Amino acid sequence: MKKGLLTAVSLVLAIGLPALAQGDRETSAGASKAVKLGGDERNPQRQAMPQRPSDVVKTSDTQASNNDPQRPNQETKPKSKGLIPPPPPGTTIGKDAGEVVGVRKKKKKAAATAEATTDITVASGSYRLTGGKSEEQFTTLFNWQPDDAKNQNQLTFTATYTPLGGSGVHFNWLRIMMGGRMLYTERTLQGKNSVTMDMTGQIPSGTNQMVIQGQGSAGATVEWKITTPIKVKLTSVNPDEVVVGGDVTLKGSNFDTTPTKDIVTIANKQVTVNKATATELKLKIPKNFQPGETEVKVTVNGMASKPLKITIRGIPELTGTNFNGVPPGAELTVFGKNFSKKLGENQVFFGETAASVVSGTTEQLVVVVPNFYADMGAVSGQVGIPIKVKVGKIESSNTVPVTVGNSMWEDPGLKGGPDVPQVPVDWRRLLEN
Repeated sequence: MKKGLLTAVSLVLAIGLPALAQGDRETSAGASKAVKLGGDERNPQRQAMPQRPSDVVKTSDTQASNNDPQRPNQETKPKSKGLIPPPPPGTTIGKDAGEVVGVRKKKKKAAATAEATTDITVASGSYRLTGGKSEEQFTTLFNWQPDDAKNQNQLTFTATYTPLGGSGVHFNWLRIMMGGRMLYTERTLQGKNSVTMDMTGQIPSGTNQMVIQGQGSAGATVEWKITTPIKVKLTSVNPDEVVVGGDVTLKGSNFDTTPTKDIVTIANKQVTVNKATATELKLKIPKNFQPGETEVKVTVNGMASKPLKITIRGIPELTGTNFNGVPPGAELTVFGKNFSKKLGENQVFFGETAASVVSGTTEQLVVVVPNFYADMGAVSGQVGIPIKVKVGKIESSNTVPVTVGNSMWEDPGLKGGPDVPQVPVDWRRLLEN
């Protein structure tokens, strides 16, 4: 009897052990098998962003093997801020590690009535864990080119991720690094599902590296992006020299189509915008505006454009001269207002002939009377020559007359007759009248 029982037990063990051994091998392999990131064995649920050859820089995913799933909460000190560390051993290069925008995405042309968008994406990525006990690492390169290296754009880093710990899909630990600098660890990410960081001036121009390390259940995700507000650009001022009360057109990009939302300042004083499109603003210079050379800029949604130069002029106006008549080469003072403080911006004309300006203020100019006569021996004079002043591009609103003649004068009534007497001109007495 005992012998029969032993035979039966031996037979059952002989049949069951091979199957049991096979099951153990499959379980063991499933637990220790390394997940190939970026290869054929990637979890099919992993979401990869669309790729564009012009925008995407090559990326790499790395997975270390058989690390402790509970990684110590010790923050790594950056080796060198802003430098890109070499990828860890075993890193594989793949194009499905997430979308990275190498340059700014071109903004779609908005309708004429649409308001300006507040920001654009500089770079972004989306990553999904395949799960397992091993660490998973995602490495991405992106290119950042600021508008002006001396005055970098405002940059904001934002990350949204599956919670750490707890039940369901989660990370056991998670770390985010940029250019060798630790941005976040599981200690700072715990209890949140998103974080935001101001990185203005902290991202050097050129190629930068983003590294995300984590471990947890399959499907745990991290999405990140770096954004910058749309910068208002002022490209031209027309005219760049305008009289008070005159119209000005500002051209550029990313203006608001609602005039009250476009803040235009000239010499730090706000000027009302009358009409606005996304590329053009129309305004009028107030008549009481202080003349002078200054700057104009446009601010939309708190973002200011680079300033451009503009010159505000009062319309030059003439009130008289210190002499009624003068000989060529003499000095004459022209009185008025709204002349330029910069002597070289003032021009004085006797008719269409320019005179040399030797000194002046905003209310008077001293000039040398031009010589109107090619033949100095001629005896003639010119009465009531209109004097006008031009300040920059702005011409005076009126003229004043002056008589100019050489040292000899002939009676116009006898001109052309025989033996016309030549009478010396007493310019001293003439100038006193």
